[in-house]
Amino acid sequence: MAETGRMGQAVCRRLCGLFPGPTFLPSPSSRQYRPASLMASRLEGLTLALKVAREATEVLPVLNQILGAAAHISELAEKIQKKREVMYTLIERVAIYAREIEMAVTGRTLDAQMRRRLDRLYCVFAKVESLLVTKAEAKKTPLRLLRDVFIVSNKAESLANELEGEMKLLQLLISIDTRLALSDAADKAEEGSSYVGEFRRLRGSDVQKLGLMHWRYLQHGGILVYARVRVNGELMVVRYMETDEGTWLNVHDAEEHTLFPELVRRISTVHASHPAVVQLYGLREGPDAGFLVFRSGTYDILAFLRELKHSVPPDGSSSDPLAIRTLALCYKILDAAWYLKNKHCLVWLGYMATVDSFGEPRIGLFDDIEDGEVWEDGVAGNLSLLQAGATCDAVTSTY
Repeated sequence: MAETGRMGQAVCRRLCGLFPGPTFLPSPSSRQYRPASLMASRLEGLTLALKVAREATEVLPVLNQILGAAAHISELAEKIQKKREVMYTLIERVAIYAREIEMAVTGRTLDAQMRRRLDRLYCVFAKVESLLVTKAEAKKTPLRLLRDVFIVSNKAESLANELEGEMKLLQLLISIDTRLALSDAADKAEEGSSYVGEFRRLRGSDVQKLGLMHWRYLQHGGILVYARVRVNGELMVVRYMETDEGTWLNVHDAEEHTLFPELVRRISTVHASHPAVVQLYGLREGPDAGFLVFRSGTYDILAFLRELKHSVPPDGSSSDPLAIRTLALCYKILDAAWYLKNKHCLVWLGYMATVDSFGEPRIGLFDDIEDGEVWEDGVAGNLSLLQAGATCDAVTSTY
């Protein structure tokens, strides 16, 4: 028994050496010198050491009971420390979040959704304020202190979680609002710029409409219109779509006509262009009233040659000025068609050629430029159909 008592005393001395002081709970003044995490970890270590010591002194009931009570007190102290930390954490979060809200909202235009989110945050702040006011005005009785440690701290923990959730929602809303604002600013900056890539950004007021050149019906019911226009003092051609009632449609929305503008973009740069091939000058994008403006001839080449025939009197010589001019135009057109095929693998279908105000030819204005490979596949398919038809005719004539 004496040996057991000496062993119990040795355990107690060891515990006292590890955790000096008359009490297991830190005083309020000592908190400023000990971090909360360190205090919590020391309390956990103390509880574990007391439980181990109690197991080692089972042969001495009184010492076992004392160590068991000490372990229980240490567990309570550990819980009290954690509950106190919840209150301190709540107060710190309130201060930090209030500052973050001030920085995020200052100078921002608040919409209805943002105001509702701030109102919800204010409700949580008001709950925290009410909790702290009640706690500060209560009498400091031992029973009241114990109630504050557990009941009030549970409310504080719930409010801290609620505050954190509302703050995350506010931060998400601010992030979305910021992204939308940046996107709107980028759209406005792009709209205010003078170019769309390599081409001019135009408005309806930049285009002076002079007269209709050509129009045709589309499969989806609209009308594709080409008109002479003057842009920055230069004669050009505008291409747009409208309904039968005269309402403008977006030229970019017609699926059957999205390929041609892309082809013209490819051949409208300095390195890829040809003087006798249509070039894209500018455009207006948007869901309504979109159009494309081309540098191209504004007169039909056949009408131009007829007028030229009547305006050039015969001079009695063996040479024919009209024939020479016609051959020169044909040569330039063939050179442009060869350039498209050889350099860009594009095919001019030859629907219509135009001439500009200087009498120079242009091709490719009226959606008659196609991808060369697609065109060759179509030609091969048509030839195979013709050959199949000829074979059927031969078989039919045989029988």
